[in-house]
Amino acid sequence: MKKQLIISIGREYGSRGHEIGEKLSKKLGLDLYDRNILDEVAIQNGANVEDLSKYDERPKHHFFSRTVRGYSNNPAVNVAELQFALLKSKAADGDSFIVIGRCSDEIFKGIAETVSIFITADHGFLYTYSPLTESDKLGKDAISGKVYEIGRRYVLAEPSAAAEHLVPVQLDGEIVGTPVKGYTPFDSTRIRVSGGGENYVHGGISLQELVVPVISFKNLRSTSKKYVEVSNAELKLLSESRKVSNLLFSLDFYQRQPVGEKIQPCTYYIYMTDDEGVVISDRQTVIADRTSTNASERVFRVRLNLKAGAYDKNKIYRLVIANDTDVPEEAEFHIDIAFADDFGFDL
Repeated sequence: MKKQLIISIGREYGSRGHEIGEKLSKKLGLDLYDRNILDEVAIQNGANVEDLSKYDERPKHHFFSRTVRGYSNNPAVNVAELQFALLKSKAADGDSFIVIGRCSDEIFKGIAETVSIFITADHGFLYTYSPLTESDKLGKDAISGKVYEIGRRYVLAEPSAAAEHLVPVQLDGEIVGTPVKGYTPFDSTRIRVSGGGENYVHGGISLQELVVPVISFKNLRSTSKKYVEVSNAELKLLSESRKVSNLLFSLDFYQRQPVGEKIQPCTYYIYMTDDEGVVISDRQTVIADRTSTNASERVFRVRLNLKAGAYDKNKIYRLVIANDTDVPEEAEFHIDIAFADDFGFDL
């Protein structure tokens, strides 16, 4: 039986990640899923693909989104979950395929059959709209000594070479066993070489052009002794009362775990909403970053301010505890304020 292979491709805008994914798909003979996955989702759920496309890969707005019993009021979240479910189903069936985007690196994280690739765009380049003058160019005669390779924005030469009007670039080591010395022009100057395209060139000594990060990655199974899963420090409501009797009120929250090797700090946003998800209070921020093993030192007191107005004591209101990665948590509250003025005083 053929071994399963899932390739997850992340990409930056302008990196032509979809084009690379298509070529890889043809070369390996694997199905490619990008926006076309919405067609299959639409068929399975009896939906209109154009309606689904409106919410495809849209950021979730935590301030206005809420989830109750696993169901979200945010269409973008629901469309994403349908795609995740379909991809997970294909993986469970043993299918091999390529996915572009769709948070696939997170969906298949820890699965040994997954290869994750991230494609970056070209960060450093120069573009000159107007035609270049001769003063914008340098001739090859500006370099003395043996030249191994030359381009419009770089020169690789022997260590004894010298150059006028060029900036030396320190190169440690060798290239294919040959010691080299590097040069790049000042400002936006080009080196005169044959061929077109001189108006658009790479940026020479910009960091993005000189440094190519190489990461040594080893995939560890969750059963490995060396496997370390990092999670957010959890923030839980500590106050027992679920009744608010004043526009200005305080609640206590508890950071469940101290920050350490497996627990990372997390920023939380706390606010109140009505039964339709409309925000009815200010928004407070709590940074759960405490490292103390003493539980009492990981307690936060948060002061919230409800918007002035009439509240129905028989309705359900919700306290929302959200961060930028996890599903927001909610706690049901009753608000019993007879009447309140704009300053928060009961009348």
